[in-house]
Amino acid sequence: MTDAPLGRSAVYTILTTGYVGSTGPGVAATVSYISDAGRHVIFDPGMVASHDDILAPLAELGLGPDDITDVVLSHHHPDNTMNVGLFGRARVHDHKVEYLGNQWRNRDAEGVAPDREVLRASRLRVLTAADLIVPGHGGPFKADDTTPR
Repeated sequence: MTDAPLGRSAVYTILTTGYVGSTGPGVAATVSYISDAGRHVIFDPGMVASHDDILAPLAELGLGPDDITDVVLSHHHPDNTMNVGLFGRARVHDHKVEYLGNQWRNRDAEGVAPDREVLRASRLRVLTAADLIVPGHGGPFKADDTTPR
């Protein structure tokens, strides 16, 4: 099994670029939109200055909140989850659970890396497989020889 993408059909769009401390006036999450195989996914709809920071670029793509099929949360901090309620019809996924309406389905998943070597191996898989790295509070970048391993 490989971590390499099987196909390149997904379309990825940054709706708003996050910032924290010295890079912005407060804290905001990078909110992203991914479309693939009829799914419309929002990633980390967290803290932003205004709902319009998420909804306006989504509208430019011809989509509204009810068009979103899935929301993915990287983790449960307010700066990543604050606006999940904008997408009330979407199935919500985190690293261990899937939520839809009043339904809660647990999944077998790892929580936290048990040691630094496991964490480093995970980081290397991401850096190798990803065309673009999108941090939660900053602009996207391509991994190169200067990217910390």
